[in-house]
Amino acid sequence: MGRTSNSEIWNYFENIVKDGIAECKICSTRMRNNRVFNLRQHLRKVHKMDIEVQDVSNNSQVSASSPKPYDEEQINAVLKLAKRKMQEERLGEKRYKRRAYIEVNKKLVVRSVIGLVVEDGIGPNIMDSSNMLNLVKPLCNAIYGQELKTFTMDTSRVERNIDMLASNMRTDFSKDLHWRLLSLKIDTDIDAPPKTFCLSTQFIDEGQVETRILGIIKLNEDEVNFSQKHIQPILNKFDIDNSQIVSITWDHTKENFSRSVRNSEYLKEIELLQNYPDINIGSIQVQPYIGTIAHICFMDIFKNPQIFQLFLECRNFAKYLNDESNGYYKIFEDQNLRVPQIDSPWRWGSTYNMMNDLYMARNVLQNVKFEQVSSPEDQFKVNDNLWAFIEAYCDILKYLQKSLLRYYKEEQHIGDFYAQWLKCKLLNQKLMKNHSNTESFIGLIAQELMNSIEARTKTLLENDRFTGCLYLDPRFQHTLNLPQKTMAVEYLKKLWSHAKLYNPQMTKPKSEDNESTQLQDQQQFDDDEDEFLNEFLCKGIKVKDVTTADVHKHLERLKLPFQMVDTNILFFWREWKFSEPELHYLSSICFSIPATQIYNKINYCHIPFNWAGSTNLSADTLNFIRLNSHLLDSAFARVDTFSEDDACSNMSDDMQLENDDETHNLAEEYLAD
Repeated sequence: MGRTSNSEIWNYFENIVKDGIAECKICSTRMRNNRVFNLRQHLRKVHKMDIEVQDVSNNSQVSASSPKPYDEEQINAVLKLAKRKMQEERLGEKRYKRRAYIEVNKKLVVRSVIGLVVEDGIGPNIMDSSNMLNLVKPLCNAIYGQELKTFTMDTSRVERNIDMLASNMRTDFSKDLHWRLLSLKIDTDIDAPPKTFCLSTQFIDEGQVETRILGIIKLNEDEVNFSQKHIQPILNKFDIDNSQIVSITWDHTKENFSRSVRNSEYLKEIELLQNYPDINIGSIQVQPYIGTIAHICFMDIFKNPQIFQLFLECRNFAKYLNDESNGYYKIFEDQNLRVPQIDSPWRWGSTYNMMNDLYMARNVLQNVKFEQVSSPEDQFKVNDNLWAFIEAYCDILKYLQKSLLRYYKEEQHIGDFYAQWLKCKLLNQKLMKNHSNTESFIGLIAQELMNSIEARTKTLLENDRFTGCLYLDPRFQHTLNLPQKTMAVEYLKKLWSHAKLYNPQMTKPKSEDNESTQLQDQQQFDDDEDEFLNEFLCKGIKVKDVTTADVHKHLERLKLPFQMVDTNILFFWREWKFSEPELHYLSSICFSIPATQIYNKINYCHIPFNWAGSTNLSADTLNFIRLNSHLLDSAFARVDTFSEDDACSNMSDDMQLENDDETHNLAEEYLAD
């Protein structure tokens, strides 16, 4: 390798570096990052020209455009490139293609494949597809390179893993549920076929609301509603006794979500909305969610004939605007407004949305002259009177709509429901007070709404289950009067007597003295004959339950420290778990009773039945694990489903790496990149 003098260096670099571009005059190769340093390295490596750079500090003849000092990062980058080229020259191979680094592990691969089946509804036989094999094979090879253990994912392995997960989840369900008092929920997917329901149970564990979906109820065409004969087989699968159930809730509005209602049928539909079928599961009657009263209050104000007549005109107005042949869609589109959609008493919040959309378009529509409608039922008259009614309706009912949307989008227990309900009640009281002397629509609507809220609140506070929950809520205990507190305490006493049958741990004495006394008593009756005689003598004699007596006294004297409205009551009682285990257990039962539900959280209509016959998995297993896919990650983390006992026999030859030398070469290539 020859050397070149310093004077020749700068003569050579002259006219090479121009406008920040470094290019070799010999082979016309542009340098990486346009750096002069890279050019020097190129000349040394490719053209065997070793250029010695002058010391800029000692040479005054160097021009201002001389190369600047180089940082360490640039030098390392060049060295890495040089190392790679040397390897290519030594091995006589072509330049390696750059490879993407992907972090992968066995559990991630298996979880993703199971997710395709369980969550995305793809049949497990997808693993027999050559296209899927092309995607999975490199991952299996990479895992083999990490663990040096064979690893495959095929249809049979996926099916075995899913079946094992489902079996373990069922076992966990039975362990979690057999000793608790439970609340059942019967839900509907609004996109599901008619007469299908989802049965789930709810309880509180460590300050968190837990849901376990038990199964799907599918009625025959000649069956009107579900009954105990549909629910009992599902409960039996998980060893749930009927006496464990403390509440059963169901929202029947979802079944009629898409139902269109004519003006002449509107009042009749409101009556059907409020009348629930008389269905009993054991001794427990199926009841609506408490949160439905917010929706019913919207319907209550239509009992006033004047309000109802004007409201029907608003429905006709919205219906007219919805007709595309009338040409108003273009106006709404140009003004970036929503076209009012006709409401239904079965769709939560749709009535207020229709009225509010009309109100938001008032500036565009109030000066428009609308043609007379031929049908008498569809008549409406757009004038100042109608606009005043629409404005009053939206102004008065905005707080109730806000509460309804929270009940629609959040799963709340009775305490949190009541907090939002009281807030709505107080705000409407303030509105009514401000318009008490007003003879306009706003005063009329405010009065009708307040009458409905007061009547519904009174009904709530006459329910022992409801007041029992408020009695254990430190935010509202002091708001109950003496009769309500008495009713709540009696309910909680009955609940305790019921609960201790399934959770014997709650009846054990807490003091060490009592434990030692029990041991002494047991030792006195080691003789089988004496024990047999004592059983005979004690027959018919009532034994005092010390634990129950203590709990009853504690409930009667209970005074909880006041808490602010934003307190998380489940966390509050979790802190009392060890100091007050009996009250903590009662609170977990009361607050597990759902007051509201997320309207379309349950989604089971996507469960595929078309490929169930092409797999070894049963339809029952598929349905169960897909319904409880929200528990899949926790079940997956606790179970080792990836034993490779027979992987070697299942793994095809083309999926195994040939030898350790190939793995070593791959590693060298990655390092070179």
